[in-house]
Order: sequence, then structure tokens, then C-alpha cells
Amino acid sequence: QNIESLRKRLRCSTHPHNMHLELLSEIGIIGYFIFLLVLILVLYEATKIIINRKKYSKELIFAFFAASLILTLTIIFPFKSTGRLSSTFFGSLFWINFSILNSSIYYLKKRYLKD
Repeated sequence: QNIESLRKRLRCSTHPHNMHLELLSEIGIIGYFIFLLVLILVLYEATKIIINRKKYSKELIFAFFAASLILTLTIIFPFKSTGRLSSTFFGSLFWINFSILNSSIYYLKKRYLKD
């Protein structure tokens, strides 16, 4: 069907506009559960750091940790319209913040397990 539109080049109709639905349609239910498992494990470790924040809050990396945690949580909120997770600016924001979150958790745990 031919759609007449002035903004034909700017339309976006190749993905479901929701991160969770896109992942389900592209990698299936097993891949989606693996993604959720990794996400839940990282958020579990982040929760442990938040609970013991007095011990960790002296570090500058804790500020990066907190900012990345907040941004990651707002990005994965399920009821908002998003872009593709694998090939857009939105996806790069998610993966960069998720990697900063994961690496700051690793750094804080490694640093304070020695003490």
C-alpha cells in the first residue's frame, strides 16, 4: 500500500517502538529471559551497593554508579516508547550506561573486598 506523506523519509515503522517487545520479536523468549537475567543480576548487585552506600559513597566512582543506575532504570521502564536497542542513539545510551554501571559495580566490589 502506498502512503502519501510529506515526511515519508522520516517515518519509523520497522520496529515495535518498545524495548521489551523489540527484544521479544528479535531474539525470542529464551533470549529475552537471558537478557532479563543479566539485567536482574546487575540490578541485584547495584541494590547491595545502595544498601551499603555509606561504605562506598567516599569514592568518586559512586557518583558514576548512581547516575548510571538511575539512567538504566529509566530506560528499561516498560511502558514507554523507545527506539531500537541495537542500532540507534537510544540503544547506545542504554549500552554505554549499562556498561558504566556494571564496571562501577565491579570496581567497588573489588576495591572493598580487599579491605
